[in-house]
Amino acid sequence: MKFTLPKSLLLMGAFLCFGYAQAQEVSGNVSDANGPLPGASVVEKGTTNGTQTDFDGNYTITVGENAILRITYIGYLGQEIAVNGQSTINVTLSEDAQALDEVVVVGYGSQQKKEITTAVTSVNAEDFNQGTISDPTQLLQGKVAGLSVYNKGGDPNTGSTIRLRGISTIGGNTEPLIVIDGVLGSSLDNVDPNDIANITVLKDGSAAAIYGTRGSSGVILVTTKSGKPGQEMQLSYNGQFGTSSIANQIDIMTASEFLAAGGNDLGSATDWIDEVTQTGFSQVHNIAAVGGTDKVNYRVSANFRDTDGILINSGFNQFNARTKLSAKLLNDKLKIDFNSSLTQRDSEFGLNESLRYAVTYNPTAPVLGANAPFPFNSAQYGGFFETLGLFDSFNPASIANQSRNEGEANTLNYSMNFNYRLTDNLSANVSFSEQNIKSTRNQYHPTTALFGGNAVSPTARGRADFLSQEERFQLFEAFATYTNRIKDFISFTVTGGYSFQENDFNNNFFSLGDFPPNVDFDFSNSIETSQDLLEAGRISANSNRKDGDRVIAYFGRLNATFDDAIYLNASVRREGSSRFGPDQQWGTFPAVAVGADLNKYLELENVNLLKARIGYGVTGAIPPDVGLFQTTFDVTNGANGQSGSGTSNGTRAANPDLKWEEKAELNFGLEYATNRLAATLDVYTRNITDFIIEANVDAALFNGIDRRFENAGELKTNGVELTINYDVIKKDKLSYNTGLIMSTYKVTLEKNAQGDQVIANLGSPGQNDTNVILVKEGEEVGQIWGPVFSGDVDAAGTPILEDINGDGNLITGQGSALDDDADFTVLGKGFPDFELGWTNQVTFGNWDVNAFFRGAFGHSLVNSFRAFYEPIIGSQASYNFINTELQRSDIKTAQFSSYYVEKADFFKLDNLSVGYNFDLNNDYVKNVKLTLSGQNLFTITSYTGTDPEPALQDFGANQSNNGNIQGTGANPLAPGIDRRNSYFAARTITLGLNVNF
Repeated sequence: MKFTLPKSLLLMGAFLCFGYAQAQEVSGNVSDANGPLPGASVVEKGTTNGTQTDFDGNYTITVGENAILRITYIGYLGQEIAVNGQSTINVTLSEDAQALDEVVVVGYGSQQKKEITTAVTSVNAEDFNQGTISDPTQLLQGKVAGLSVYNKGGDPNTGSTIRLRGISTIGGNTEPLIVIDGVLGSSLDNVDPNDIANITVLKDGSAAAIYGTRGSSGVILVTTKSGKPGQEMQLSYNGQFGTSSIANQIDIMTASEFLAAGGNDLGSATDWIDEVTQTGFSQVHNIAAVGGTDKVNYRVSANFRDTDGILINSGFNQFNARTKLSAKLLNDKLKIDFNSSLTQRDSEFGLNESLRYAVTYNPTAPVLGANAPFPFNSAQYGGFFETLGLFDSFNPASIANQSRNEGEANTLNYSMNFNYRLTDNLSANVSFSEQNIKSTRNQYHPTTALFGGNAVSPTARGRADFLSQEERFQLFEAFATYTNRIKDFISFTVTGGYSFQENDFNNNFFSLGDFPPNVDFDFSNSIETSQDLLEAGRISANSNRKDGDRVIAYFGRLNATFDDAIYLNASVRREGSSRFGPDQQWGTFPAVAVGADLNKYLELENVNLLKARIGYGVTGAIPPDVGLFQTTFDVTNGANGQSGSGTSNGTRAANPDLKWEEKAELNFGLEYATNRLAATLDVYTRNITDFIIEANVDAALFNGIDRRFENAGELKTNGVELTINYDVIKKDKLSYNTGLIMSTYKVTLEKNAQGDQVIANLGSPGQNDTNVILVKEGEEVGQIWGPVFSGDVDAAGTPILEDINGDGNLITGQGSALDDDADFTVLGKGFPDFELGWTNQVTFGNWDVNAFFRGAFGHSLVNSFRAFYEPIIGSQASYNFINTELQRSDIKTAQFSSYYVEKADFFKLDNLSVGYNFDLNNDYVKNVKLTLSGQNLFTITSYTGTDPEPALQDFGANQSNNGNIQGTGANPLAPGIDRRNSYFAARTITLGLNVNF
């Protein structure tokens, strides 16, 4: 027994010596041509033994005898190196050009595109649309299949309407969630297009479900430009100078044509469109500094934009500054990212009514009252002429020049992200961000303005409207990520986390008028002079506050790869919202998707990828506002303002059972790639249930209240998307790439608790009861509904309508539009059947040419200008007439019918740019690039209005960014109406200069 211990020690020593003989420590560095690669994977092949390089690209690993190291990094060609007794192995990886393009940012992480099992499209800066871009969404216009981006008319102060795969909700947010550098809910208005490096669109439910309710309408992930470790400081300047002009306008009668048609002669010949429009000039200046050391990298940029609209006194000035900083601490285990952005924007919104009245105002009327054919009190109207006594007739030059419609907006956001690498496989991430938006709107109509200022009134001249608004958004998120491998067959990543977000909002509005007449002064700066202050009930005022609007969520996701060819993605998000009652606050949103690279097993010749994938995901939508599950009350003030006040019995009933709106989506996709050809096909179906809408209810059941918010209704969307890219020529000094994106979808209203109806009236004069959009259960959404013009007119000039059902009884009254025997039918539809984008990129030596064409087909538009002003009505001889190729002199009655519904198919050269690179490489300037680009250069269409692009939603007959600065909500069920207040489409030519120092 006394020899046991020494023998045991001897055996242990022998074992350890044998072990050390079988294992050894290897260290080294992994880099590329530009420097170290942090986070590269170093794995002993055939085992789970592995590590990752630190921020300097260094690694240390203990391996067994005859080990082979497998070194990989996303976007680079991997290497396998036999150890063979080496203690130091340094590796330089080469870029895999194809793989680099396929690294995609997804929710809470990133993946190689080949491993993605959902419908995701990524667009890099070099593929963005060129020219004067004021709205970042315009960078993507026509670049992503299924993503519709339309800025109908091209108003520089109006954001684009965005739809991803059609309508995603009726009562909630219809536009995709914006995520900028990982911050949910960020404002695109606070990022300059020059600062964007990549935009990724998560299109289907399984991709967006990780974001829960916020991702119900899709997700757009924006990654801004940043510095790199070890990068020498570089300074760059990007400047643009552009001019904009009217691309198309309403065809109207000249003064001579108007007189020949029987118009009233006021002695002048005025081109009213020319009086209120201009050549818009724009300039953009961007300066950026980027650089870094091994421990810190940064990018700082400043942007200035000055853009004029084609409507006089419209446009904006904007300054934006952005800082992006990354630093490594604690032996490079901790990485800190800090992002901040400040945007200050001053806008002149102009008044779109001046464009409307430029079309309809008497072309023989003079601009100024001094040129009137009869005695006229010009001073009362600011020197301008007015056709007094006529309904809805205002001098457009007076509107554009006298009234003022301005706004200011200041947006500040910042975010801090802390990522700590606990082990080689486990990391923890904590982030906090905040965004504050303060904005004001001010609209002023002087006492001399007939439009808005009521210059003819003895007691109510002039008006000033004021709106101030503040929004605050805070976001805190924490999640952990664990990555590992099971031998060489399975690799997986598990992510789990928590999210807390809160929105606070308040605004104040008031309007007053009756300012002192005959005084040339802007009384919006002296509102105490308003005589409305002396009269009860003449001041309009309201305010709103919404604090503590919270969303809390827990989420988890598993990504797994089997045999480097079979991919699995599964996620779940449990989310709660304060917008619901206590019993309905929480919802669960799961998703699962699988995919397989079939070519791994088929081994097709010259094929790099043949992937099939299928995904299913559920997302939700919250109510469009806070407190909709609660009862609302009106305050009833005393008759004389002194006898007290009380509350009514209620104006909207409570619904404590109001719950989440849900969207379930199934997506099947195929991806194919060779060295030159890449194609993606997606087929999807989505069902949206339990709309959150304000519904009419039985007042007897709710204490006399006849409305409340309920879950009711169901939509179904089926669609197909196809993307094709092909390298036609691929040589060192000459290349030509062409790409097509095509999409089609159909939205059907499966259930409609509100019953069948016809909505969206045309408005005044004379057509307030003319509704034109059908909402019917079982029918496609967006159908234009009305009688059919036979092509003939009667002796009085009234259009003769068709007896559609052939029963010998013509029923075309609006009140009978849904009757079984009514002579109404579908005249067209507001949504296009088919959307197309065609990109062509050519490089030849130092030259590059980009030509982008875009089209939409199958949609129609109600041309409201024609419906109101094309008929030659004798009683309207003081208004100009529309003079399109469809105009008929024998029609003398305004009667809505198929005659005013036009096919609006179009195909346009949306963007053309030609650039030349000067390679200077001197001590001061590395290179210079000059670019000449044009936007909206030509359009092929039969539509006679100003812009054939689809109108995806409707703001109503009184839509205006002018008459109501508080804004109105849009109806997504009423597409297809080209309203009279639409901004004219513009054509822009831009000269660009880029200098890298």
